[in-house]
Amino acid sequence: MAMDVKHILDGQGTQLLDIDLDVLEEELHTGGHDIAYVQRCQELIDDLRALRKRHAQKQEPTVHESPITTKPATENSLSPFNTTNETTVISNRNKFARDLLSIRDAGSQAGAFRKLLASASYVDEQFVDENIDLFTAEELKLLLRSMAFSERFLEKYFATLDHETLAKNQEFSEEFFISHYSDLDAQTVLKKGINTWRAKDQRSHKLDMFLRIKGVRY
Repeated sequence: MAMDVKHILDGQGTQLLDIDLDVLEEELHTGGHDIAYVQRCQELIDDLRALRKRHAQKQEPTVHESPITTKPATENSLSPFNTTNETTVISNRNKFARDLLSIRDAGSQAGAFRKLLASASYVDEQFVDENIDLFTAEELKLLLRSMAFSERFLEKYFATLDHETLAKNQEFSEEFFISHYSDLDAQTVLKKGINTWRAKDQRSHKLDMFLRIKGVRY
């Protein structure tokens, strides 16, 4: 069944990422749509790209910009080795982006997103790291609830990830907690988190002392 490109553009135009527009363009050329439909949708896509370009030219970059940016698949990877065929990497990215777009258009995001993760065996920490620009803030929350990430990944994207969701669903060290204490709610980490050291008798002397200094009694 062909994707309704115009419906997506009309309903979500300003929310679409650059990769979403790429996927929609690919659909226009491969989905068997009539010429008039393709031309109209391409005009809408071109208008969106032009609008974004004008907006970007007016914006001065700041140190608070999100680290989620489009980058080559092999750049910035957490893994020191990349044994995946480049064509496969690009194919997986495009397929996943297309499926994400369909989920967003359908509206039932959480359940459908989890099903997509379960069916896409290639979606691991390395894939998320290399393609983090694909995901919205809400989808990153769902990833934190659905997958276990290394402390290195959590550190790398800490400013982008939702801290409450991270505190509840991810395993990390006492040192990580101490380092990010001001951003990670202690009650959430110690009462609702999954770290073994949240239990008082499992904590190190260092963490115990740190918490006493901070006035944490549980």
